Amino acid sequence: MAIEDIERIDTHAHVVPPFWKEYCQETGYGQADGIAEIPEWSAEAHLDLMKQVRVKKSILSITSPGTHLVPHMTRKMTRDCNEYIAKLTRKNRDKFGFWATLPLPDVAGSLTELEYALDKLDADGIVMLTNYNGRYVGDKEFDPVFKELNRRKVTVFIHPTTPCIKTPMGPMQASPISNWPSLIFEFIFEDTRGILNLFLTGMIDTYPDIRYISSHAGGSMFALAERFSIIAGHGGPETWPSLTPAGVRKALKEKFFFDLAGFPFQGRIQGLLEYVDASRLLYGSDFPYTPAENIVQSSASMDKELPGWFPDEEDQKKAYYKNAEALLSGSSYSHKRGVDEKEYEGKERQAIYCEELGPDLVLLRDVVGPAIQKLLQSSGAKA
Repeated sequence: MAIEDIERIDTHAHVVPPFWKEYCQETGYGQADGIAEIPEWSAEAHLDLMKQVRVKKSILSITSPGTHLVPHMTRKMTRDCNEYIAKLTRKNRDKFGFWATLPLPDVAGSLTELEYALDKLDADGIVMLTNYNGRYVGDKEFDPVFKELNRRKVTVFIHPTTPCIKTPMGPMQASPISNWPSLIFEFIFEDTRGILNLFLTGMIDTYPDIRYISSHAGGSMFALAERFSIIAGHGGPETWPSLTPAGVRKALKEKFFFDLAGFPFQGRIQGLLEYVDASRLLYGSDFPYTPAENIVQSSASMDKELPGWFPDEEDQKKAYYKNAEALLSGSSYSHKRGVDEKEYEGKERQAIYCEELGPDLVLLRDVVGPAIQKLLQSSGAKA
């Protein structure tokens, strides 16, 4: 099969709910991360692009600046966004999935939303920004959330945002190259900070059952991996089993996936492939923040470049869709309230589908069904 015939699954794609865009604009984040404006988005335009670049399914998510812009509005905005995307995925179940948003840094609200998004909305996993008001993924204050993610074996998609630091006066943006949008340079460094902090805070070892997707091929992580693992493992304030060169390599191969959004050929993929192989790669478009015409162009370029790194057709299929299929099929059961697959298949999935189909079927399931079963039992018959 020619590479031009291999379909893709897009794990790095975004959605722009109209009310979220308005929320960003009204709170001063209409040009967040230095962009000129938040782009327009529609399901129709997204589906049309998917046809053009052979994407058979896109996993949607809310991107930077997130939903935590106004503290008293964060929980409601997060819930509204998750429900909006869930409705889209129900209407286009074979085309769309989604990573649910959490109202971090609100830990209590995040635990509530995590349960709702996974158990009721059937999210495929969770999206986290690299930092929330200067608290980076892996911050000890987020421990209860990571503990629950680990219990459910959830996939976490980590997306960069503008860097931020905590100060006595509150959080402060930290973009030294301020005359350029953060997404040009700082997002790549944020990708790196996100991964590093998970290692340095011990989250990788403390919560070993979480799987992570790092954006943009891991940013600049692989230029620093050897350096940080040697130095941090010997002289840091905390030591963890994974904070060694061998430990870092093992964790990257077993706990991380890396999307190819931002077209990392030729430079960054060389460093990435010194640590992982094709089994840890995922396709990503970054639509609509990367315009459709650019995605069409980069898609064609990727078809030309990928065989040079992976001449084996099976590896090409892994990077384009097989790894994503395995990741998504694994998340479909294990994160549902922490139950086993058989219990979930027999109970939880039935409940979700009945709720989607309407109150009449819920009545049939919860009232009429048990009544018939009782009558059958009393008469000695079997259902």
